[in-house]
Amino acid sequence: VPGEVDALQRKPLRGMNVFDVRFTSEAAHVRGVHVLEGVEGLKVTPYDSSVWVTVLHLPLDMSEQVVVRTLGRFGKVTGYEEPEFLECKGVKTGTRRVRIEFKSDIPSTLWANGHRAHIAYPGQPRTCWRCGLEGHEARLCPNKRCSSCLQVGHTLAECKGDIVCNSCGKTGHLARLCPDRSYAVEWLQAWLKRSLSRPLTPYNMMLLTSPQCPTLAPQWRLCSPFRVRPLT
Repeated sequence: VPGEVDALQRKPLRGMNVFDVRFTSEAAHVRGVHVLEGVEGLKVTPYDSSVWVTVLHLPLDMSEQVVVRTLGRFGKVTGYEEPEFLECKGVKTGTRRVRIEFKSDIPSTLWANGHRAHIAYPGQPRTCWRCGLEGHEARLCPNKRCSSCLQVGHTLAECKGDIVCNSCGKTGHLARLCPDRSYAVEWLQAWLKRSLSRPLTPYNMMLLTSPQCPTLAPQWRLCSPFRVRPLT
C-alpha cells in the first residue's frame, strides 16, 4: 500500500536475497507482515522489540555494570557483549553492544560517569551532540545546557534545580559518588587485581603506529603509567 513502507534495503548475504523493510506505523507493519507471509516462497522474520545499541568511546576499564546501568535508563537491557577484532581474536575493540527493549529513544551522546559515549542504533533519531535535541547539529546549537541538572534552557550559573547524576539519572548526587556502586571503586579494584598479578615492571604511555595493519587501527594508545610492587 502506498505510504506504508518508507525504506527497503537489500542485505549482503551470500547466495540469498534478503531485504530489510521498514513500515511507517505499527498498523502498517502488522498488515505488511500478514500480506507478505501469504506470498509463496517468501520467508518473513519480524524483528522483535529489542535493538542492539552500539556504544563507542568509553574507557577500556569501564565495567559492564556501569554501561548497563547507564543504558538501562532508556529501557530493559536484555544483552551485552564486547566485540573483538576479527584479525586478532581475544583483543577487544573497546566498543560495547547492548541489547535494549526501548521505553524511550537514546540521544546521540550520553555521559557515563564523567565520560562521553557516542550511541548508534537502527532507527535512532539524529540529535545534537551538545543539547540532545533534534533538528540541528552541535556546531550550530542555539541552546544552553546545564551540566548540573542536565536540562536545556539555562547554564550551570543560572541553575536552581537539583543536581542530577549522569550515570543513573537520579537526583541528589554526582556520578562519581553514585550509590549504585561508584565507577571509581570498580576501576580501582579491577586495576589493583590486574596490577598485582603482573611482575614488577615499569610501564609508560605508548603510542603505536601500524601502517601495515590499517584494518586494526592506525593508532593504538596503551596506558598503565604506574609501577606496582606486589603486596607481601
